[in-house]
Amino acid sequence: MSVSERSSTFFPPPYRPDLDGPPLSILDIAKQKLLSVTQDCSPPDPAIHIQEHLNLLTDSPGYAAFFLTSLERYERLLNAKPVLIQERVADDPWKLLVAVTLLNKTSGRSAVPIFWTLINRWLTPESLAKADPAELRDHIRPLGLQSIRARRLIALSAAYTYSCVYDDDDHDHDHDHTPISHLPGSGPYALDSYRIYCGGPDAWRTVMPRDKELIRFIKWRWAAHGVQWSPTFGVMGPASETYIEQLIHELVALDPYAPR
Repeated sequence: MSVSERSSTFFPPPYRPDLDGPPLSILDIAKQKLLSVTQDCSPPDPAIHIQEHLNLLTDSPGYAAFFLTSLERYERLLNAKPVLIQERVADDPWKLLVAVTLLNKTSGRSAVPIFWTLINRWLTPESLAKADPAELRDHIRPLGLQSIRARRLIALSAAYTYSCVYDDDDHDHDHDHTPISHLPGSGPYALDSYRIYCGGPDAWRTVMPRDKELIRFIKWRWAAHGVQWSPTFGVMGPASETYIEQLIHELVALDPYAPR
């Protein structure tokens, strides 16, 4: 038995197209793509929307090519998503605050590895609140400002331990107030990060960040909803094809974690 013929209980056999059958038309390809992407939707796309696309694919000459081009552009936009450490730790506001303390005035490429080793050394806010200042300074020394950061991290963790993160329903929904606003070190960057990643499904829509990486993420997220957004003016209207293409290029070119 050749290697290509072997089967496995852990992996399905590779897909082999039917090369003997007739070639698919662009209409057939578009219909297959439509059904595949709508099956992956969560929640599923309403059947009426699927039928509208199918009707357009069948009745409107040229719509299949337009549909495939638009879908390919949208997939490239999704693949260009800025992935920030804040999203990785969004389920733990303390870790998010530790991360942004290290990221402040420091690149993610430098700060993120040290963040993970710090979290592995001091696993909880209680343990970091009791950290030896000298050891903590040595741990974060490569980032600079180690004395200031160490004091801030200890104070933040102590306040987090003996205070609390307020529930969003416990206060009026002031645009400038968040459940972590009372904690030490909760400056604009920390508060914007919290609102974007921890503030609920729609909280990001009201954030006007000044940090360049948060700006990139908000531009991407609005674009994924078909909207053009500016860090100066906010929502600008529907996102054009040209805008989406320029944004994809910008996101890929300025990815701080891309190989150099």
